[in-house]
Parts: sequence; structure tokens; C-alpha cells
Amino acid sequence: MATGFPDFTRAIVLLGWDGENFIPVLLDDEGNLNALMVGKDALDVLHVVAVDGSGQIIMVPRGDSGFYLDVDSEGYMTTVIKGWDGAALATVKVDDAGRLSAFVIDSVDAWNRMLTVGNAELAARLGSPSRYEQQGRVQLIESFETGLSRWLAYPGQADASAVLDPTKFATGGYSVKMTTCTADPWNMMLQHQEGVLGSKRYGLEISFAIGTQIDRLTAHLSIYDGTKIHNGAWRYHHNDKKMYVRTGAVAWAEVDDVLERSVDGQIFSRMKHVIDVNTGKYVRAYLDNLEYPVTTHGLYIRTEANVPRVVVGIYLNGDDGANQVMWLDDVIVTSAEPE
Repeated sequence: MATGFPDFTRAIVLLGWDGENFIPVLLDDEGNLNALMVGKDALDVLHVVAVDGSGQIIMVPRGDSGFYLDVDSEGYMTTVIKGWDGAALATVKVDDAGRLSAFVIDSVDAWNRMLTVGNAELAARLGSPSRYEQQGRVQLIESFETGLSRWLAYPGQADASAVLDPTKFATGGYSVKMTTCTADPWNMMLQHQEGVLGSKRYGLEISFAIGTQIDRLTAHLSIYDGTKIHNGAWRYHHNDKKMYVRTGAVAWAEVDDVLERSVDGQIFSRMKHVIDVNTGKYVRAYLDNLEYPVTTHGLYIRTEANVPRVVVGIYLNGDDGANQVMWLDDVIVTSAEPE
């Protein structure tokens, strides 16, 4: 015959192990488990973890410094994240949408600027030509690895030419060998056109190596906006050993003296200039490692209703009566250039 409580319910006692002894676990008069939570502080002292009137745990998070972490009126934790820069703590910022902005930082460049490694820079390192200044957003990179199909050639006379050459190049495995004609106008020109972006400042960079005593090399960057043409041109005058910018239909302004480039075809130099279509001014200009003062000069602007586009023109002029040779590589057009 069974014995026990009147309804023959089994009676049990719950025991909990405190590390040394078994301790009975208490229930209230409704059979609810009563648990008292305690936690140790930094000094190894036990403290009771409190609950509010609804039985919810009350927690006040605090760091080693003793300062409490704040929460706002909606219960969100508010905090200032800091990172160690090697000498001091610096605040990690968020944008206006509360998103954390993180930048991978590279070593400084030739101008002692800290470089952020973004998508464009990573792409450049994965095979694209390295840009001289690395400012602005790339709109075109032409290293002639896929040929000359994107370019139009305008020889001054029949004996001028522009052909792919695998023997000399700045990057990749090809360049364009440009040869001037031996009769008037003693030149050779390459031109590329493409759609224009909604930008204020554009840049054009080229790499070149000289093979003979050329007269001059000119890099034209023309922005058609539908009603006007904004033309900025940066010229290396080999015979005069000077740099010029174009300021009118036939007007050129002398910028500075330069060292004559070698004519062995082994060293590629870099030219870049930046123009502002809003102000109608030149912004920056470079030849190899030097920047030249061009901000006081205006662009050549004329009225013309035409399809909006970017036009790049590379002009090579020779001396009278001789074929002159130059190699062209890494033509880069940028937009959204900084001031």
C-alpha cells in the first residue's frame, strides 16, 4: 500500500553544490524557485545582484576606471570608443547615420601625407598603373594592353605613325611608339573621347619616354559641357627646356624652366595637370617629382554647342625634316579632383 501525501505526490528536496557542501534550494509558497545571485567585485568581494519590482535584473556596467557606461532614454548604451595611436588615445568617430568609419592606413607618401588604402588604391595595387599623384577618382586608365582600339590617330603626313611596341613600357607589357612626320606640320597626334561625369575638376596624367630630339610634347584635356569647351593643356618643350600652359586659341603662358629629359628611351617621365571647369583655372601641374605654379592661369574656353564629353589629345611635335620618336604609356583621366 502506497504512503505519502494525501494525493500521493512524491516529495523531493533540491540541493545545490556550493563548491564544498550541498545546500537546499528554497521554494516560495507557490512553488517558485528562489535564487539569490551574487557576483564578485574586483577585490574578490561578493555582492548581491539586485532585481527591480518586476523581477528584472538591474545592472550598471562600469569600466576599470570606475566610470559608468551611460544609456539613453530608449535604453541604448552610449559610449565613446577610443583607439591607441601609439602615443595617445584617439576617439573613433561615426558618421551622421551612426556608422563606424574605419580606414586602413598606409605609410606616408612623398608629400608626407598619410595614405588611406581604399578600393581604388587596392585596385591599383592589383594590376592597374600606379598613379603619380593618386588624387581624384579614376575615370579612365589606358595602359594599351588591349591595343589602340579606343584611340584615333591623326598623322600629320603619311610617314607619321602610332603603333603598339612591346619593347618599351612604363607598366604592363606595351606602350605606343609615336613617330612624327618629316614634312609640315611635323607632328603625330592621338585622341580619345568618352562620356563626361558631373565633376568640377578633372585631371590628365601621361607617362612618356623620349627616343630622339623632339621639339615638344603636349597633353590636352578638353571638357565639353554642351555649351562650352574648357581646354587645359600642359606642354613640355624639349628644345627650350620649359613648361607651358595653354591660355588661348594660340596663346601659351610660360610656367617655369625644367631639366631636359634624356633621349635614350629608357626613362619614363610623368606629366599631370588638373583643371577646374567652374573657375576656368588651372589647379595643379606636375612633371615627375616637381609641382609647378599654374593657379594664376586661365583655361582656353570657347563657346560651342556640342555633345558633353571628355576629349584627351596627345600631341608630339618634331624638328623640321626628321622623324622624331616618343613612347606613350599610362594615360589616366581623373574626376572629382580636390582643390
